[in-house]
Amino acid sequence: TKTACYGHPPGFVFGIGKAVYTKAEAHVHKKHVSEVDGCTVHVTALRVSNLPQLRTHDAHDALKESPYVSVQLLMHGIVPSADAFQACTKSVSGGGRDCHFAKNTEACVGLPMEDLEAAFGACLYIDVLDEPDITLLAKAKGRELNFGSALVEIGSLLRALVEFGDDEAAACHVN
Repeated sequence: TKTACYGHPPGFVFGIGKAVYTKAEAHVHKKHVSEVDGCTVHVTALRVSNLPQLRTHDAHDALKESPYVSVQLLMHGIVPSADAFQACTKSVSGGGRDCHFAKNTEACVGLPMEDLEAAFGACLYIDVLDEPDITLLAKAKGRELNFGSALVEIGSLLRALVEFGDDEAAACHVN
């Protein structure tokens, strides 16, 4: 005899649903960033190393970290919680304590340039976080792990952009 369960959809349905939601969410974010009257700041994640071992299952088994980078624009005159001013990269699933991000792993935020003095004072608040295995469960228990944070002043980078021509780019390395 064969037994079939008709009350539960197969697991791939949830996987497809999450993929569609993620693509739609990325498209909406990109649209919000493009609507900012100014420029787009691209933060490229390259590598993490020597992350502390924060994830443990029990005393003997350590789970692999899945790091990702979160970026938040801080600037006078904006609403920091607005979608255009915050972004995250994709995580390196099971990357561990030392890993390289995939090529072109970026988080993009909009930077308003109407008030140049406010823009020159802008900063990026950057977190390196660990993506939990089960997002809902981890948030319910308050177990979202933060490996570290940095505050990056981007005023000198903006001054270079203002001085350059239309088709020129400016970049800075943050270690």
